[in-house]
Amino acid sequence: MRQHIFFAATLLLLLCPSCNRELPTQSVAGYIVRADLEQAIVVEVTDSASVKLPSPRKMNFAIDDNTIYESNGVIEGNIVEVVYQPAHQQTTFTALEITTDDTFPRALGRWSNGEHNRFKIDIELLPNGKIAQHLPSQTVEFKQWQLSEREDTITISGEVSLPPIIEERSKKTASKPDSKNADEQESLPPARRKMEFTTTAAIGIDGDRRTLTILTDKKGQSVLYRNE
Repeated sequence: MRQHIFFAATLLLLLCPSCNRELPTQSVAGYIVRADLEQAIVVEVTDSASVKLPSPRKMNFAIDDNTIYESNGVIEGNIVEVVYQPAHQQTTFTALEITTDDTFPRALGRWSNGEHNRFKIDIELLPNGKIAQHLPSQTVEFKQWQLSEREDTITISGEVSLPPIIEERSKKTASKPDSKNADEQESLPPARRKMEFTTTAAIGIDGDRRTLTILTDKKGQSVLYRNE
């Protein structure tokens, strides 16, 4: 009986020489969609071995004491590259190296332009590109932020509310009585116009990374300071 078991085990090893063979390390790049207290991360992979994937897919990576960090920790929403050891028939892999973008954690936090500005800005940049806006309460709404292609630079998107356009009525229209619907339309206050915007913001444009300079246009800028 023992001879049969030994023969079967030997035959299995001969027929499947790659079962115990260690696969070469691989690397993937994408975005961190979930981080579990630096013990595990879920990555939405967009590139695998420097090859652009036709559609993103999610991969799970465990983090242990041997994982090498080339980053300031793992934060949801940050871009990441993971080097890992593949294994047969596994859905979770142990990360060997984790590299993330350094600009992302530096941008996080609350930024304001102080009390002496007529137009006060007080916003908080959160993980996953979200923004908590404290000021202004009207006129401008900051909606989301993301990394740009340049280091220490991000883009901020939002919506600005503009005054309505008041159109002058011709004398002929003004002297002529209109229908009931036209009268009701005239009695309504003119609506404000909405315009979306995307602008660049540089962290530490003056060498101090405690500043966030929003480049509002080619001529103007607004400097925010870290509010801790």
